[in-house]
Amino acid sequence: PRACADAAAKTAPVNVCENDKAIFVKVGETSYKICKTCGLVASIKDNGKEMLASPMKPTVFRAPTDNDRRIKNDWFNQGFDRTDVKCYSVAIENADTNGVTVKASLSLGAKLLAPAAKIEATYKIDASGELSVAMDVKVGANLPPLPRFGVQFNMPEGSEKLEYFGRGPGESYIDLRNSTYLGKFSERVVDHFEHYVRPQENMAHADTEWVAVTNESRHGLLCLSDGKAISFNCSHFTPHMLA
Repeated sequence: PRACADAAAKTAPVNVCENDKAIFVKVGETSYKICKTCGLVASIKDNGKEMLASPMKPTVFRAPTDNDRRIKNDWFNQGFDRTDVKCYSVAIENADTNGVTVKASLSLGAKLLAPAAKIEATYKIDASGELSVAMDVKVGANLPPLPRFGVQFNMPEGSEKLEYFGRGPGESYIDLRNSTYLGKFSERVVDHFEHYVRPQENMAHADTEWVAVTNESRHGLLCLSDGKAISFNCSHFTPHMLA
């Protein structure tokens, strides 16, 4: 993600500092905080405004659908709905005026159960202020198929404008792709929801190349795929609320 108040690419010196609790990176008017306790990106500020209301946390859970009725109990028994991130190490791998790379070793799992996944996360911040996130994931042995693997975070109130290039305008999963088409779409987050009789996972969009969530002044976050299209969902309801 990167702040998208200004679409023009600009570069600035990359300033890095750290203490016992976090690593701080500042590029122009954009600053990042990587927490050493949880190993996650915990803050993105642009022009003094916070873009995150919660850390960017890996997750394997989504709300079960009607089609998941046979496997969802396996997910709950494995604790996929209550995973926490455990951090083993966080360190700056390299840093100069052109950018910084931070490595974090993490695991994702429920208390008293074997980890669902072990993760080697790499955070790179360059002189344009852009953050690149890569995760090398090793899924635990003898587990049921994961509901998904992704990153979940909250944004501040007022982040109501949604734009994306992907499959839309309706929800698009692997079995619904032919009911949608590739294009650029715009919608308010409050309207981006499918009201099924029984609440469940809904309104994800496959084959997404970029997605922006901003306030009405178009100040917010822009997430770009790294060449391989992603699926995203944006809603006022968390997966746990739907489940």
